Amino acid sequence: MNHEFVQIVEDIHYQDSRYKVEAYVFVMEALSYTQKKFKSIKHVSADELLEGMKELLINK
Repeated sequence: MNHEFVQIVEDIHYQDSRYKVEAYVFVMEALSYTQKKFKSIKHVSADELLEGMKELLINK
């Protein structure tokens, strides 16, 4: 994960700590995984993202 992204998420977390930094990182990892899987850089559907999240969790 790129340092700039983590810094931005830490800043967001500082202002609103409802979600852990790790949750934001996981969603970004899942989005990247899903974009690669479906060969879609611009858009993935909610269903595709959920499928990608599920696969990512199973494979971890």
